[in-house]
Amino acid sequence: MGVGDTALRRWVAQWRAQKAAPPRTADQISADAQRIKELEARVADLEREREILKKSTAFFVKEMDRSLK
Repeated sequence: MGVGDTALRRWVAQWRAQKAAPPRTADQISADAQRIKELEARVADLEREREILKKSTAFFVKEMDRSLK
């Protein structure tokens, strides 16, 4: 087959682990979806904060340059 023994054993172990895992309930899926929404909102907030900080840094650097001249 051209596949190493170790790789084949690992694939079989992964397949068995996936097969043995209990199916997720609707509540678990719903909780995950809610968590994803919360995390996406947090990422959006952090991105806005980063943009504000970048702009304020650029502003203060320009102000410092002006005051040094």
